[in-house]
Amino acid sequence: ATHGSAWNYDRKVPILFYRPGVVGFEQSLPVETVDILPTLAALIELPVPSAEIDGRCIDLDAGPRDSCAFERH
Repeated sequence: ATHGSAWNYDRKVPILFYRPGVVGFEQSLPVETVDILPTLAALIELPVPSAEIDGRCIDLDAGPRDSCAFERH
């Protein structure tokens, strides 16, 4: 198999996050690999300077947010 083709089976790959006691939901917006770092940093409350990373924090409770655990400069 190849990777990165224009076919949906290469472009749409599920990603799962599990947190005990939290009701699951499906994120309808696309999530990219660059979104994983800011999302995990927010979960462990690790401040990450937003100017130093690409990607956005995905709110794992209800959907996308503009900001999670970023330091604002």
